[in-house]
Amino acid sequence: KRITRDFTLLSLQNKKWDKKWRVAIFDIEEVNRSARDRLRKKLKELGFGMIQKSVFVSPHDIIQDLLEFIKTVGLDKVVYAFESSNLATGSVNELANKIWNLDSLNGQYREIIERVEDSHLVFAHDRVKTLNDESRKKKIKLVKELREKYLVIALRDPFLPKELLPSDWFGYRAKKLIKNL
Repeated sequence: KRITRDFTLLSLQNKKWDKKWRVAIFDIEEVNRSARDRLRKKLKELGFGMIQKSVFVSPHDIIQDLLEFIKTVGLDKVVYAFESSNLATGSVNELANKIWNLDSLNGQYREIIERVEDSHLVFAHDRVKTLNDESRKKKIKLVKELREKYLVIALRDPFLPKELLPSDWFGYRAKKLIKNL
């Protein structure tokens, strides 16, 4: 529960997309750079992606979280947040790929899958007990390394709704493999 609270996107990853975009637009002067940087960091934490330096969008229904943050840090006079049914005239999948660099992220998930499969790490727990100490230590070290690598990738994942992901999204399979290690 605490992890889900701290990482809001985890609770949103399996929700069906309501086809609405949440948009944040701001104009914060250079003299207030720290507040602007804090806002950008918070937007990214909430799964927003940058279209331009002062325009961020998200498909997640987290507008209330954003509004609370804006009010709390005193930016309610310079930040505008709203919902929109339309954002682009082209493909929403192409837009999502451009904003969140999904092809690169998907490739990183694919690399995790390939390393797990190439290392023959998909094995029953009982078989691990039959390995000699040296082999077991190597396997355990590799499992830890792959879990850490997966976590680094997952922390960059905006956990977009399925409708916005490439049809060959490897994130789901990588999660399942890592969970089963």
